[in-house]
Amino acid sequence: MAVGAKDYIDQMLVKKYAKESVDNPEHAEGMKITGERYWEIMKDIAQVHMSMIKAASTIKKGLSNKNQAKSKA
Repeated sequence: MAVGAKDYIDQMLVKKYAKESVDNPEHAEGMKITGERYWEIMKDIAQVHMSMIKAASTIKKGLSNKNQAKSKA
């Protein structure tokens, strides 16, 4: 089974990105983060997701209660 560009668009993309290179690898060196900082960021992301889930479930409960009240009336 061969792997490669099968149509014209894929072939053009392969040609385009084959020439790409990193001009300044020292810039990438400055973007490194420590393991501790990584886990702090992951914790923050998890807290945001949890807040979004809680907000969505609260809104969903509010809407279902509103619909139940309408159906009883």
